Amino acid sequence: MEGLWTLMRRWFSQLGSSSATITRSNSPSANSLNSSQHSQSTNQIGRSSSFVPLPPSPPVGDIPIANLSADFASDPGCWEESFDSHWKQVKEIIDDVGEVTYEKIVAVFHHFGQMCQLFMMEMNAQPEPAIGPILDRYFTYQIMDRIVDWSMEAPQFLSSCCQVGLMRLYEAMVSESHTQNHCLLVHKPMLLPMIRVLEWCKRSAEKRNFTPSTIDRHFVMLLNQVCAKLAEDATLLHFFFTFGGDSDDQFLVFSLLIPYLYDPSDVGQLARDAVLLILSVSRKLNYVAAYISMKSNFCPVVATGLSGCFSQLPRNVGAILYVGEDWHKITSGDIEEYPSLSNFHMSLLFCNAVIQVAHEHVVSQVITYIYNGFLLPVVLPSLLQSGQEELISSTAYYHLCFEVATEKSLLHALIKLLLVEQSGTNRKIIEVIIDRISPGNKLSQVSLSLLHTLISLRCEDIMFDLVFKYLLPCTYIHSSQFPRLRERKYVLNAAKSLLSLIPECTLKSESVIIYPFFET
Repeated sequence: MEGLWTLMRRWFSQLGSSSATITRSNSPSANSLNSSQHSQSTNQIGRSSSFVPLPPSPPVGDIPIANLSADFASDPGCWEESFDSHWKQVKEIIDDVGEVTYEKIVAVFHHFGQMCQLFMMEMNAQPEPAIGPILDRYFTYQIMDRIVDWSMEAPQFLSSCCQVGLMRLYEAMVSESHTQNHCLLVHKPMLLPMIRVLEWCKRSAEKRNFTPSTIDRHFVMLLNQVCAKLAEDATLLHFFFTFGGDSDDQFLVFSLLIPYLYDPSDVGQLARDAVLLILSVSRKLNYVAAYISMKSNFCPVVATGLSGCFSQLPRNVGAILYVGEDWHKITSGDIEEYPSLSNFHMSLLFCNAVIQVAHEHVVSQVITYIYNGFLLPVVLPSLLQSGQEELISSTAYYHLCFEVATEKSLLHALIKLLLVEQSGTNRKIIEVIIDRISPGNKLSQVSLSLLHTLISLRCEDIMFDLVFKYLLPCTYIHSSQFPRLRERKYVLNAAKSLLSLIPECTLKSESVIIYPFFET
């Protein structure tokens, strides 16, 4: 199962992206170059990051500053002195021309964490947005750029240590900022180094072909925190969105999340939450919607992820569930108990949420891809299989789609498959399902349960195929009553009686008042 998610993540990153392919094609030569620069023991360590412990968590927000007292906490001058002391020690290490070692990394991030906490103390102590002395030092000394430059010079087997350390610090600085209308990401000396770190992590993921790593959670967590800030202040979008051009990195924060959307761990949930935040905050921004729907690979990935989750469902649902005599559909208890059902249910919920919060252009593209990339090639053939156990399973899975979907456009796509598409005998799919009721077996129960849910939707097209179509021939009417059906007066009186049932509170609606008959 884990191998499938790795393969899906790798494919999602390649879909619609040429840059990822180029980077991977060059990775062998890069690896050979690194191997020539390091000893054999170093290469052995580089093959597995598990040999190298990650640096300790930075003290931002968790570990108090050394010798912190009430006097220190109330004296900004002491903050500056402490900051300068830590920066001096960091500078001595990063200016050293010697090789970067694990001990140096731990020392740098210890002092750097103290510096970041002092910076957050200053930032949160200011009643109004302002550039304080410590923040000014970040700008003057180009601290973030220098730390990132030094980290990138670390040996390959220590890269993950530096990446995790940087992302933890940025995550803390973004999430722990409590000052309204003052996000550190608006400052280029803070923003641009973070973008470099994200791009560095992206290249690392491509080199390892997106196999799961301890870096992933910190990577997606930082992106999630950034998206949360975007949701709080939509004007921050301008700092992350590049206007003009056709680059895949035009909206880097968004594109970096896409490969992780269907990760079954909490990393996937963080990625999905972050994407939904971006979709909601950009709902009225046409330029962002144009990028997401036309230039990014988000829409095809949503549909492909659904297909991938569906393909992992068992062909015989009875192999994982207890299918008793009265069993007719998948329940919430079944979903919670079995990972494959849980993953498929999660993907349906995500698609429904995307359609609920996204811009109309994005919704249109997502629906198109879901219909042409999931319903037609995957669900339709499964509903027309020959084996009874397979039909029971596929019908139950299709029923689950209706149970989860709440958005009209998604329901419309699901219904369209039933009413428009045909089987090999040129019969509509809904007619094929109706025929499965007559044998009175388990497949009949599952099919009846699906039809019951369809009727509860109160859709006119479905009601026509399930009910009205069989009433139109009037076979239930005695032959002596047929002439009366053709009497104009009888038909008009029946129509008026039916229309009189419309509630009076709706008569003021313009969508209802379309004929003079309704005017009072």
